[in-house]
Amino acid sequence: MKMRNGSPKAWIKMAAMACLVGIFGGCGSDSVPDLKQTYQVEGRIILADGRPLSGGRIAFLSTDGLNPAASGEIRNDGRFSLTTREPNDGAAPGDYKVRIERAARSASFPIKYLDEDDSGLIVTIRPAVNELAAIRLR
Repeated sequence: MKMRNGSPKAWIKMAAMACLVGIFGGCGSDSVPDLKQTYQVEGRIILADGRPLSGGRIAFLSTDGLNPAASGEIRNDGRFSLTTREPNDGAAPGDYKVRIERAARSASFPIKYLDEDDSGLIVTIRPAVNELAAIRLR
């Protein structure tokens, strides 16, 4: 049986395409991207000799790649707070590998901490305010 404006297969294909466009096109909705809730994270970096790391940057990278990265500046007293989207908003709950970069003026430490895969540091962020135990660089 032939349709007046094309074959039945062509109509089925057009209907299927229309459905897919409706499903994946969002149908003009005001949908907002699913941004994960973040929680405050503060901590401190201590060198092997017990002194604080005085400057630099710390980065938390999700072990499963599902959470956005969080990072923060390391202050002169070794303290830091993390930022994901807005200053000091923290990080989403989950497990993170840690990378530490020292400032030019701060004491040196083992280069393994410059790479999150080599540092051996894994930190779990909970869905609450997180005051981390001091991270001691050895």
